[in-house]
Amino acid sequence: MRLATVWCCRLSAAFLCGVALGFAAATLDFRSSSAWLQRQLQAALAGDFLQYEYEYEYEWSTLAASDIPARALPTLPAARRKPECNRTAADSLRQRVRVLCWVMTSPKNHATKAAAVNATWGQNCDKLLFMTSEHDPRLPTVALKVPEGRQHLWAKTQAAFKYIVHEGLLESIDWVLKADDDTFIVMENLRHLLLPLDASQSLFGGLRLRPFSPKGFMSGGAGYVLSRMAALRFVEQGISGDLGGCRNPGYRGEDVAIGRCMVAINATFLDSRDSDGLERFHAYGPEREMAPDKRMDWLKNYSYHPLQPASKCCSPAAVSFHYITPTAMRAIYYLVYRLKPYGLDECELPAS
Repeated sequence: MRLATVWCCRLSAAFLCGVALGFAAATLDFRSSSAWLQRQLQAALAGDFLQYEYEYEYEWSTLAASDIPARALPTLPAARRKPECNRTAADSLRQRVRVLCWVMTSPKNHATKAAAVNATWGQNCDKLLFMTSEHDPRLPTVALKVPEGRQHLWAKTQAAFKYIVHEGLLESIDWVLKADDDTFIVMENLRHLLLPLDASQSLFGGLRLRPFSPKGFMSGGAGYVLSRMAALRFVEQGISGDLGGCRNPGYRGEDVAIGRCMVAINATFLDSRDSDGLERFHAYGPEREMAPDKRMDWLKNYSYHPLQPASKCCSPAAVSFHYITPTAMRAIYYLVYRLKPYGLDECELPAS
């Protein structure tokens, strides 16, 4: 009886000892896991996802969602995160082809059309200026001493280019783009077009029309672009020297007038179409270009190159569209730069 009692005490002691040791081991394991979990959550809150994504990939994947702070969930590891669009080519192009954009506008359009340009494609210019008659602190305006009105557009154009040259802005850019405040420009496609060209030569590009000038002219509404040398010669020889009668502020058609002046300074008129003969610069918006009617007969008659049928109206490397309302400008900007069809990763410039 006494021996049984001794063995019973020994077994009870062993059992209690085992329970104590097991509890201690569990406590240490829990503390270790808690310390690890705490480190991971702190890293998540600090945004250091690389620490645990690879070092603790399995353990992190087994954590319950309730264990992860809500603000840590939406962000993916930097090394695993796929960008919305690979802009490497576009950013590289921007460094190589520097474009100053000046936009023809007026005070009545500052809060509507000009504001839409400033909020959308204008942000992709290397320098953006709104040529108007009144300063507006909401926009990068230049208040020219020229009255408003269609009869003063040529005088305003001359004054705008004079400002650009006399302020030394040509020193930091390669090309000067002129656009209206209802023109939409795809700057990446413009730079793609200009990349192989030499801005130290007098070059002139846009939607080429054929009447009123020996070499034609570029549509003002569709936007036109002058190389650095063409802009310099336009001001120093064309306007200042009145070469070929360039200095005629009363001429009503500013695009015709500058076309004649480009002939006078012996500028090269560029063929801005793509390799399929499709226009990059457009006198109307996409919906009108794709569904032409009799009201576009003037364009058929004036186009320097044969007008393509509606089904082939526009190059996939299109640069500009005209007569775009502020709302449509924001919509086009969304469709071009923000809408991403699922599963289509390609976002480089289209082939041309």
